[in-house]
Amino acid sequence: MNKSETLDQDTKPVSAKSDWQPNKLQKKDVKFATWIAFIAWVLAVYDFILFGTLLPLMGNDYGWSEVEQAQIATWVAVGGAVVAFLIGPIVDRMGRKPGLIFTVGGAGLCSLLTAFGASAGKGPLTLIRSIAGLGYAEQTVNATYLTEMYSAVDDPELQKKKGFIYSLVQGGWPIGALIAAGITAILLPIVGWQGNFIFAAIPSFILIFFAMKLKETPQFQVHKRIRELREAGDEIAAKNLAVEHKDLLNMSKDLATIKTDLDLEIPTTNLSETIFLDNKVLEDSGNEISKYELNRFLGERTNLNKNENEKEKLEIKLLDKNIDVLSIVFNFENKNYFVNNDEFGEFESLLNFNNIISLSSQKLFNEFQIEKPDKFIAYDCMLFLLDPSIRPDNLLSIVKYLDPQSELSKKSTVDEYVKFFQSKFSSVNKSIKEFELEATLHQLYKDVDFPMLKILSEMENEGITVSKEKMKKLSKSLSTKLTNLQNKCYSITEKEFNLNSPKQLSEIFFNELKYPVLKKTPKGAPSTDASVLEELAKNYDLPKHILKYRELEKIRSTYVDGLLPEVSNDSKIHTHYNLFGTTTGRLSSEKPNLQNIPNKTELGQQIRDFFISKPSMNFILSDY
Repeated sequence: MNKSETLDQDTKPVSAKSDWQPNKLQKKDVKFATWIAFIAWVLAVYDFILFGTLLPLMGNDYGWSEVEQAQIATWVAVGGAVVAFLIGPIVDRMGRKPGLIFTVGGAGLCSLLTAFGASAGKGPLTLIRSIAGLGYAEQTVNATYLTEMYSAVDDPELQKKKGFIYSLVQGGWPIGALIAAGITAILLPIVGWQGNFIFAAIPSFILIFFAMKLKETPQFQVHKRIRELREAGDEIAAKNLAVEHKDLLNMSKDLATIKTDLDLEIPTTNLSETIFLDNKVLEDSGNEISKYELNRFLGERTNLNKNENEKEKLEIKLLDKNIDVLSIVFNFENKNYFVNNDEFGEFESLLNFNNIISLSSQKLFNEFQIEKPDKFIAYDCMLFLLDPSIRPDNLLSIVKYLDPQSELSKKSTVDEYVKFFQSKFSSVNKSIKEFELEATLHQLYKDVDFPMLKILSEMENEGITVSKEKMKKLSKSLSTKLTNLQNKCYSITEKEFNLNSPKQLSEIFFNELKYPVLKKTPKGAPSTDASVLEELAKNYDLPKHILKYRELEKIRSTYVDGLLPEVSNDSKIHTHYNLFGTTTGRLSSEKPNLQNIPNKTELGQQIRDFFISKPSMNFILSDY
């Protein structure tokens, strides 16, 4: 805008009012423009993310190395920046509405051309994707267009929400990225990377249809009209028009002017006196931090300071006396520890305690003879009855229940667990008393869950007898069958290969034997998963043999050779029955899992024959 177009309040028009008038915008026009701008930015981001995601697949198809792909990406970024930089003067000349249509349509056209341009080489692809920088420039067009639109409408509600609207439009970035990831995951196995680019162009062309209904900003219309009058040599009419619409012209100048005369008070506080470095200031600012919803930051700083103060390693000693006060006991990495309000340590016998709260009840029942069940509170059992989803069969689950914000993790040390449970001792004790007031749950605890601890412990210690001779015999038989299947496969391919390698199978199936491609992986490669093998096995012997091989290999490795190391010296398998293993309350079997032994085939029955009942006794199988 020229300086002569900005007029003082007392400037007088030199002729009558012009018949020409710019658009008179209404509230609905601004709202419509806002949604068009938002969708346009979403689509621009969609195209941008799509190219970054699919470039490796394009490179794989055309034999470009990773270095070449990096060079393409770099030059595209440079070219896109140049295009985005040049769009400003163009939009100033052609208008805000045409500028939006131009950038959206250009980006959509580049998406379409990308699907075919890659086959022409790296140079044409780089040029196409550089021009796709129109999509990045769309954000600048949005900012200019919406700023002028909102300024041209005198509506308090719109002005009040202007900041929110701008944030909403810029929120198109994460939405566009999410859409790109989701649609790519769905379409890539079906239409490949080229189909994804073709699909990405369609919404842009649809949006152009709706964008045609947008209104131009009155500010730009006035500027354009003045320029046209001057170019026609009618300076008087141009000046009249400028005077008539001086408010719009001055508004444009104000919007483009950088304020340099603001009276800002510069803080004199030293950094060392702020919450970043001074813990006392942090603590004193607690109310303000909560007020401005910065609690998470306060929590992180508090935990950080706590960690700094607690780096000193605890001296955990082996207990050599009796403890009369109520204590929490737990097992950590096959060692037993206790904590109470006053002390902590390691122990080797529950006889040292008068009253305990157990966090590792099944392990303790397996290891010790519980002499005083009435003095043994199974807190993990109580938590499981309160909410089975807590899964209190490990300490970390209990920690997260007691304090969801706790920093403890699978990598935490016993020192950290000791400190945590000691700090939560009163909370645990309080929750036990509250649980005991729940009459139904407490009765269930006493009548079912707590007694089950002893029963499961006895079952685990007793174990189940197996025949190692039968296991070894079946293992040998399966190994022979697997070798025969391997040889059948090798005779078809006329070479040896890894039957469990998807990459090698894909090469043999689709490149050498020319089997039809039935499905593709998310990365666009031909799939050789079980469903594909089953379909191919209807017409070809090789996939049929591979399916049989995988079935027998899984049985051998899981239920035959996999069970042999679990057999103890007394020829028994001592599986662990986890009382808290499922949210439904059903027992789970672990290390090894004996609840998943196959039984519907002849081979499954041979595996079940490994297990031997005691003399004069039989196994009973039941379900509900």
